Amino acid sequence: MVLVVVILVGCESSATGSSSVVPALPTATPVPWIADLALATPFPTAAPTPRPSGLRSCASSDLVGVFEGGQGAGGWITRVFRIGNRTASSCILDGPIRAAYLDAAGKEIVATSVDAASINSRWVVVSAWTEPVASSPRLTGQALIGLATYGDCGPAPFLAAVALTFSEPTDRVVIPMAPTRIGGRCDAPEESLGLGIFFPLSPAPTEMPQQTPAPQRLSFSIEAPHTAPAGAPLTYAVRIRNVSAEPYTWSDGCPLYLEWLVGHEVDPTNRPNAVSKQEPSRPTYVGGVKETHPLNCLAAGAIAPGADVTFEMRISVPPDARGPDSLRWQIVGPDSSSGASAAIVLN
Repeated sequence: MVLVVVILVGCESSATGSSSVVPALPTATPVPWIADLALATPFPTAAPTPRPSGLRSCASSDLVGVFEGGQGAGGWITRVFRIGNRTASSCILDGPIRAAYLDAAGKEIVATSVDAASINSRWVVVSAWTEPVASSPRLTGQALIGLATYGDCGPAPFLAAVALTFSEPTDRVVIPMAPTRIGGRCDAPEESLGLGIFFPLSPAPTEMPQQTPAPQRLSFSIEAPHTAPAGAPLTYAVRIRNVSAEPYTWSDGCPLYLEWLVGHEVDPTNRPNAVSKQEPSRPTYVGGVKETHPLNCLAAGAIAPGADVTFEMRISVPPDARGPDSLRWQIVGPDSSSGASAAIVLN
């Protein structure tokens, strides 16, 4: 028995099935729950990209920028700019160390503070022949940066260009724009206009090719009581049905599953207001719980086409989990369709 548990904890999920058939248990008797807690194998941490050696620094004359678009966000007006390279050789761009909005005469309207710029300093490689064209798709090898303003109370001149100052030897790149109001919520007439870098200099993400998803082979549902006591273990069931035309087994061993109660939010005390512009912190939840266990699929055997198997499940409900909640269950893995949820009231 000990050997079987060790093997199950080390298993991971697989989205494929096999054609070998092991008779499934009758669905009238749920497959027993395995109490062992398990930890999903974490995804490997990506190693930082090394700075390329022997690559020249970009000159300001190499670079061309365009305004890509903007929108409102929490009272701020955000704008994204795309930068490309008009020459035949790639170069490396360091910074930015400063950003400014300019009027039609080229005079600064507002600029980033030193702190706001320094925390976003980084480098990016700008590939050859990536000069951007307004309203055109992004190209691999271009760069992006995003700016945001707040406190435009009316007297500021119209924005006509953006000046980005990069580390030497690149220096200053000016991106012209169609004249427009700077924008950003005005909380008081005497408020100072502010500009910051909200999206740091980075490679421009391009659209990934669309992939046809694999046909769904399993469906999932939860059978749980409508009400349950807080502070006590909750027993429920998960029904897994084979919706494909072939018998299904977990060919790479039994997967792990994650079960959880969402909990409920504690009313925050630091709500933003028109004077401080304080941003609210992330909501605080109580009564939530997450557990990971191995699925007892060896005891279940293969699932015949159109058949289903019921698995017994248990979760420890916290004492402060009182009120309406959502009980959720999902196989550990990238497939978001491998799970189910059910409403429940805890008392």
